[in-house]
Parts: sequence; C-alpha cells; structure tokens
Amino acid sequence: AQELIVSVPPDPSEELLGALVPSATIVRDERPGEGPIHGLLSSFRVANGEYVAVAPCDSPFIEAGLFELLFSRAEGRGGAVPLVDGYYEPLIAVYHRDRFLEALERTIVGGMAKPVDAYPLVDLAFVDGQDFLDAGLSLDSFVNFNAIEDLKRYDMDTMVDG
Repeated sequence: AQELIVSVPPDPSEELLGALVPSATIVRDERPGEGPIHGLLSSFRVANGEYVAVAPCDSPFIEAGLFELLFSRAEGRGGAVPLVDGYYEPLIAVYHRDRFLEALERTIVGGMAKPVDAYPLVDLAFVDGQDFLDAGLSLDSFVNFNAIEDLKRYDMDTMVDG
C-alpha cells in the first residue's frame, strides 16, 4: 500500500492506534455511530491515490490477491465491488477516489446512509465470488468478526469442516 488511512471514532482509540500504526493517517469518523459511509467519506477526503482499496478491521483473512483482482477490474471505472452469494461487499472493495467521493456526498445529501446507496451513481464492476475462486483466492476473505461469538462460531465451523 502506498498510503494507509484508518478511520476511527473520536475517542481514545485514535491516539492508541496512531501509536500502534505510526505510518497510518488516522482520520476521525465524521459522524460516529451512523454506519461506515461516514468513515469512508472521512477517509476518501484525505486519500491521495486515484483508486482507494477499502478493508474493514474485522476481516482478518483478506488476501492481497483479492485487491489485485479488484484493482484490475476497477481500472477505467468508478470501482470494483465483490458480489458474493448475492451480497455486495462494500467494505472490501476498490473505488475511484474522486468519483466515489462525489457519489457518497450526493448519497448523504439525499438522506441515504449506506455505501451501496451510492452504487447507482457510479460505474462499478461487480466481481462474482466465483471469479475469486477461479483466481485461486479463498472466500474466507469475506469472513468478519463483530463479536467474540462470531470468532467462536468460526473456530467451531473450521474444526468441523477442516
């Protein structure tokens, strides 16, 4: 990555995260508690690259090859978003910074609050789960943990399946 930006709520974790990841630019979520769209907005406003790769902090299995595939599909477009099992993965995606920033701003002004609400305003490539598998990538990249119970459930599923 040429640049690392981490969006955080305005609380003491901002200082701690800055100390743990000194190479990162830490930005405050403009409206904490109102969903990821505001964290994306804060981050896109300070990003320098033409394209921005987005990843949540609760998805520990994301493979670098996933972003290589997304960057290749995003080229010349407003971005590339995984569409796995019929669900968009807006927080594991690559977006054209200027085009998607404008779409996010218009979405928020229009009273909508999800990143996917901006999708009709941007020319996006949607990348099917099978495309990742065909590229030798695991769909475990899309596993996230929002609570300790999720981690325990994943561990149990892995023990049963593995």
